[in-house]
Amino acid sequence: METQSRDDIDLQELAVRIIRYFRSHFVFILIFCAAGIGLGVAAYKALPNVYESQMVVLSDLLTKTYGDRIDESLNNLIAEGNFSELSTKLNLTADKVTSIKSVHVESQLDVKTPQRDKVDKDETYFIITVHLLDRSVLPDIQQGLLHYLRNNEFVKIRARQREQLYTAVVQRIDKELRGLDSLKQLIFLNRSFRGENLQFDPATLFTASVDLTKMRWESQQELETSNSIHLIEGFTVFEKPKDPKLTTLVAAGFLLGLLGAISLLTLKHLIKLARA
Repeated sequence: METQSRDDIDLQELAVRIIRYFRSHFVFILIFCAAGIGLGVAAYKALPNVYESQMVVLSDLLTKTYGDRIDESLNNLIAEGNFSELSTKLNLTADKVTSIKSVHVESQLDVKTPQRDKVDKDETYFIITVHLLDRSVLPDIQQGLLHYLRNNEFVKIRARQREQLYTAVVQRIDKELRGLDSLKQLIFLNRSFRGENLQFDPATLFTASVDLTKMRWESQQELETSNSIHLIEGFTVFEKPKDPKLTTLVAAGFLLGLLGAISLLTLKHLIKLARA
């Protein structure tokens, strides 16, 4: 018990000495903290403004893996400063892409819309976040990214096949509807069919016509959205930059100054003890 009590007293004395030592050098510490804050403010004024914006696209062909691949490919080009290749991929001039700092592609959970459920097409939402220096080029960057996504060879082939399919379906339905219209006119005029006595419910013609019209509308919708890359929400041009943040830089400068002052005082005290 006596040993533990002595240890507690020693620790208390050590803590008191440390507090007194740093209190006696309060002005020195304060100067370093002020210098750190000043450094943070200077960094805030010197660093360029970086703006952030997001766009959302929808695709039933592209997968999360492909989204990750886009993320890696574009950021590698940015990191190595290969803006010539980047401008080629985005189909933009070099001066439009040099302000891009990073591109992040995040895929959301696969979802299905009621219309797509009928044909079992999985859809993936992609949130594309861009950090750049010049926010005025955001509309160009948006068009460039859409161009890059839509000109993937796999996407182009599938989109072309889908367009051909639904074009043929719409044309076939139109032909069937014209046939039904002709048949209804013949019945209305009470004409015979080559002497044959045909018996059927005329209401079935109306039902068939309604069903085909509905099928045509759905097929036309699919034809109009056959691109497979759809813009849900474009980039928003914000006035306030994402970085740098004054509060973050000031806090970092204050901590840097505080740690620097404590380190120097500790080093000075250790050297004094060593000499003693």
